[in-house]
Amino acid sequence: MENKNLSFFDEIDEKKKINTIHILKDGEEEDLSIEKIFDKEKFTHFIGVTYSISSKFVNDFLKDFERSEIVIGIDNDEIKNSFNELAKNLKNRILEQINGEPIRFYEELNMKSKFNIEKGNLKIWVSATYIIHSKFYLLWNDYGENRIILGSANLSTRAFNRDSTQFENIVIFDNSNLFDIYKKYYEENLSKVLCDYIPKELKRINAKNFKEVKNIDEIDVDEVFFISNEDLGKIKEKAASEIVEDLRDKLALGVCKENIITQIDDITSDREVLKKEKKQEDIAEDIAYEIVNEVINKRKKEPELKSKNLITKQVKQKIEKIIVKKSETSDRFTRYGLYSKSDFRNTKGGKSGLFVKSDIDSEKLIPFGKLASKEDLTKALKLLNSYIKGFEKYSKRYTDDYGKRVFESLLCLFTGPFVEELRSKIEIEENRLDIPQFIIIGGEAGSGKSSLLSIMSKMTGINRGDYYQWEELLGMSQNKAKRERLDTIQNWILENNVNPILVDEIDGDFFTKTNYGRDFIVNISNLCVRRDDPYPVFIGTTNTKSYSLPKEARRRSYYLIIDREITKNSESKDFFKNIYENIDDTLFLDFSFRMAERLENSFAYKWDHYSEKGGFDFLYNSREIFREIYEEVDMPLPRYFPEKKYNDDSESNKENWKNLYLGSKSDFIYDEVTGHLYYNIKKLNENDKYYGTSTAQVYADALPQEVCVNSVHGAVNIGLYTDEFFDWIEVHNPYKKKTFFEKIFGK
Repeated sequence: MENKNLSFFDEIDEKKKINTIHILKDGEEEDLSIEKIFDKEKFTHFIGVTYSISSKFVNDFLKDFERSEIVIGIDNDEIKNSFNELAKNLKNRILEQINGEPIRFYEELNMKSKFNIEKGNLKIWVSATYIIHSKFYLLWNDYGENRIILGSANLSTRAFNRDSTQFENIVIFDNSNLFDIYKKYYEENLSKVLCDYIPKELKRINAKNFKEVKNIDEIDVDEVFFISNEDLGKIKEKAASEIVEDLRDKLALGVCKENIITQIDDITSDREVLKKEKKQEDIAEDIAYEIVNEVINKRKKEPELKSKNLITKQVKQKIEKIIVKKSETSDRFTRYGLYSKSDFRNTKGGKSGLFVKSDIDSEKLIPFGKLASKEDLTKALKLLNSYIKGFEKYSKRYTDDYGKRVFESLLCLFTGPFVEELRSKIEIEENRLDIPQFIIIGGEAGSGKSSLLSIMSKMTGINRGDYYQWEELLGMSQNKAKRERLDTIQNWILENNVNPILVDEIDGDFFTKTNYGRDFIVNISNLCVRRDDPYPVFIGTTNTKSYSLPKEARRRSYYLIIDREITKNSESKDFFKNIYENIDDTLFLDFSFRMAERLENSFAYKWDHYSEKGGFDFLYNSREIFREIYEEVDMPLPRYFPEKKYNDDSESNKENWKNLYLGSKSDFIYDEVTGHLYYNIKKLNENDKYYGTSTAQVYADALPQEVCVNSVHGAVNIGLYTDEFFDWIEVHNPYKKKTFFEKIFGK
């Protein structure tokens, strides 16, 4: 049969008019009004199970039945398809009461309907413990006549309106055995899981209003009952408690499914998922509205659709706003997977929310993270302590402050899989950038940085000791090799794999060329902080002495100096080899589970910890977890345990300016009038070839704001506050005026 679709431009006459309501009564097509379908003249009793109902429908078509029962189910795919569907349904029922939806429904009922509620002739039910997705209507009278109505229509005027654009199918059977089957089903099953939609406190107020009224004719139908704000608060408060008590009663009677308790315990994980989905939905909805709004050419006298090509172009531009493009991923490199799915987190059930692919079935994800025994933790901590003591034994000029930086780098690794969740705990989006995604470990060659990466890799238990070489990541195209390298890393960052990306020996160009490392770090960080999908941290080492990222890139990265050369002999080689062979993923698995527990109960922990000197400490909870582990195994916190966040990028900048001053004091001009120090920074551009960018700008960016008189960007002679500058570089200020006593005593 040929099917001809109507165009918007076809002229529609009465013969072609679309009929959206299709009614079958006892197997025959009929055209029935709402009044005839819900025939109050013929039937006296009504039971309706529906997804939704309007007060207007009750007022217009149900108020005259002698007795009515209405069950409001649910048509919410977000709940129906959830692992915690029962708990979410319970939450939604409580939310309905808090938002006052039953109160609004009651207030919109007319006087006759409210009177029916008071007399018990109108009952409105919901279920807080089951998902009701049924839809049927039963009508009958005392003479044995009955009717059952099935189909898609809810109890709303629109659903039965022939002028509606909403398609509905309605099937009616009079005096059918289906009526008895459905009525029995309702009485023996469905009715046992119901609770009142109208709160008891509201019913009490309603009863008070009708206290002296025996017949509806005694009251003016236009009279209005007002509910005070004080009563509103009481109604909502008691209604939420009533739902919980109904749950308790149903559990005691054995009516509820027992797993509802487990689901309630897990519901916090769903909230974060819902927030993420809502944000994405809002963005998509805005785009959809824009697309619909712009398909019409409004410049024409009579609005009409734009051309197909123009619409296609505009839609493409809109959709690109919500799609993150990924370059083609290279298959030259192996990338092991660690996947964060916080909506599946259930630490009481042994799930941290992290998963790895099964070695047997790559389509299957298995939970990652578990608490270790005291014995295993003790062994793992002793090995970790031994590793850092190796730096003490074999590194030249070792200090405990240096050992702390090694430990700090490991804290960054352990925290890496959770960086997106930690950022989400910071309310202001801009401040989330204070949790860096790029960890750079810098210093001299031969200081053990590559060995540190291999230890990190082994500790995860995922990477099997492997890490990437910066040089090997170079692309294959002759003119785009560097760009392709960054594309590869970007792909890894955007693929929802939270396994930390470990890269060795990043070259100096990455840090000194503005359109290279700076742009990559800033752009990727900005992109990720706006995303709701998990992403990994990047941990890289470099031998370059010119770590000179501008301030905006330094904010988004964390620089740690590990630069003490390790003595190279057979003893040190055997020592670190033994550590590598024996270290395993015990601590990483245990830490992952403990962090998951904190995130699952996030309200009990502090996520925005600031210290006076170090500023925002994104590793605060990680430090607390390791304190907890050491305490549990009765081991003292080692002296090289990092208590605070480091500012090695600032230290590096300070060292550069200190060396610059000490090496060229005569170039710093002191102005007696202003008391300021001036330096012609353009002199530094003689070294442009070494740095790969404006050396003057590198040094200018390195200055802290508090030592600068004015903006340093574009300045030739940079003005410095003299006292503040010398305090910063920790060098004696030769221009500081002596006090009277200093002059006398020769200080």
